[in-house]
Amino acid sequence: KDGVSYGGGSSLGVSSRTRASMWQVYAIAAPENLLPSEKAVLEELTRFQEQGITSEELAKAKAGIIKSKRVAWADDARLSGVIAAQVEYQRTMAFSANVESQIAAATLAQVNSYIKKTIAPKVWGFVLAGDQAKVKK
Repeated sequence: KDGVSYGGGSSLGVSSRTRASMWQVYAIAAPENLLPSEKAVLEELTRFQEQGITSEELAKAKAGIIKSKRVAWADDARLSGVIAAQVEYQRTMAFSANVESQIAAATLAQVNSYIKKTIAPKVWGFVLAGDQAKVKK
């Protein structure tokens, strides 16, 4: 945002063992742009919490998640890993099919309600790393 970073992104990690998950958001910037980048990330996350996502964004996300799983299952090595995990957690592929059905059935109102309830950028921790001598205060 505002040309202060080289790029950014996010990743989501969800545990199969517990209800814990981790959402990591990052931006890469020159040291002199660390603080403006942090501000831009906080502003974007706050907007996300307040406004949620659009129906188009939800449709794309659902399609992407489902396609990603199906592509993974088309690869023998990855499918065998999925099946091994199913055995370890005493699940079947029916469990995975149920998860996929729940994803497909999620409504915009449900997703945006969950975003408002769980996304709390003002209480999250931020880590800034870089040459502190070059950080503009």
